[in-house]
Amino acid sequence: MGGSNSAAIIAYAGMVGTIQSFNEVGLVLENNYGASSGDMDRPLDRVSFLIRDTQLMFDCSSMTGLDAAMKSSRSFYPLIYNIADPKEAYCYETTTFDVKRRGGIDGLLVGVNHFMIPDWREVNIHINNDTDSLSRHRNLTALAEMHKGRINGYAQRSGRSHFYQ
Repeated sequence: MGGSNSAAIIAYAGMVGTIQSFNEVGLVLENNYGASSGDMDRPLDRVSFLIRDTQLMFDCSSMTGLDAAMKSSRSFYPLIYNIADPKEAYCYETTTFDVKRRGGIDGLLVGVNHFMIPDWREVNIHINNDTDSLSRHRNLTALAEMHKGRINGYAQRSGRSHFYQ
């Protein structure tokens, strides 16, 4: 921590804050809509996630630090985050009152626009309720299974836009 990291921020023109960002130590943070979870509370006495997420990328220099910051900071809006470093990736499902972290399965993390962790049902948060998102999850998982062992993080220059060889 300390605000000493450089970061590249992706946002809409004129927007203050980040939707997706990368910092110099290799951390990646992306936030996505999570309001379909059913969490309708909007505590306005909290820092906007757009500003908080930018601050996290300046301050956090390790996955451990970013993980702790995500788990200890409450948002004013439900969101789904995909966070990664060169070695690992997690999805954080955040409501205004809690944060739950989900890892990948067999090295694959599929991020979608619905909450997936079953424990949310205990506190009346909707999971698996976005049919388009469910289709995307099934399709991405099937593609990953089909190309297992051949997926890498680099696009090929052969004219194909896929991330597998």
